[in-house]
Amino acid sequence: MPEALKPPYLKKIDDRGETQVWAVDGAYVRGHIDEEFTNFGQHYRYSYIPEHEFWIDQGTKSDEWRFFIDHLLVEYRLMAQGMPYDKAIVEADREERKERRRRAMWPG
Repeated sequence: MPEALKPPYLKKIDDRGETQVWAVDGAYVRGHIDEEFTNFGQHYRYSYIPEHEFWIDQGTKSDEWRFFIDHLLVEYRLMAQGMPYDKAIVEADREERKERRRRAMWPG
């Protein structure tokens, strides 16, 4: 009998409307669920992530999480509307870069 998978959740980071943002054990996800899981993800990119959740690898720096969340919000919204991943990620990357520049100009 195969070993049951444990939930990868470590702690809730935030709520964004109906979407919950979770820090997860990224090493566990890569080792047991999907070796292609990166620093963060959402349902329309990784179908094993529940629809109204964003997962962020606990191994990433927490001061990066705000940028990952901004990225995921755009990617999730566009993919939910039917945009393919390869196009949605371009828009999400653009928004993430814009937020990073804004934060660098106004760090407070």
